[in-house]
Amino acid sequence: MPSRILFILFCLTVIFSTAPAQTIPELKINPMLKPKELNSIPILVAADSLKPVYYAESEGYTTDPPASANLEGYGCKGDFNSDSVTDYALVVRNTRLNMDQLVADVSGYDSLFTLDTFTSLKEQAEKAPYSRILNPPRCYKRSKSGRFIGIYEQEYEMPGDMIRFGWYSYLWNTENRGFKQIITSD
Repeated sequence: MPSRILFILFCLTVIFSTAPAQTIPELKINPMLKPKELNSIPILVAADSLKPVYYAESEGYTTDPPASANLEGYGCKGDFNSDSVTDYALVVRNTRLNMDQLVADVSGYDSLFTLDTFTSLKEQAEKAPYSRILNPPRCYKRSKSGRFIGIYEQEYEMPGDMIRFGWYSYLWNTENRGFKQIITSD
């Protein structure tokens, strides 16, 4: 019986002693993109099956930009691979898959990086209006230390700016020349 009590106390100690995740750096980079910026991304303009997702308070989520003055592209910009050239992360509608995708356009690469694929934001808004995925992608500046501490004190190299969308953050992986997905919310 005493060993069972000790085991329960041990489990409770482990459960309640996990440290909270480090807060994301405060310095944000343009959280939303203007249509003019989206239309200037050559790789996106050339892709027939990818349409930028826009958001307007009056219209909701759409791939057909209305004439609203409050229209914003669902994306952000930063320097993900730290080459001092602007990179973009944005949500697009893939008409071939009939799904929405979070993609990154990184300077020096001829194709987009697909970071996540999901049902449409429009459907998400109808089914789960408080879902984290409805928040736009956010780009955060690289920390001065070049490190990011995530959930449960896991430490990650942060060579460039970070993308955060939904429950995940995406950091550039210099070895693989791609992105590393890490859980930053539970």
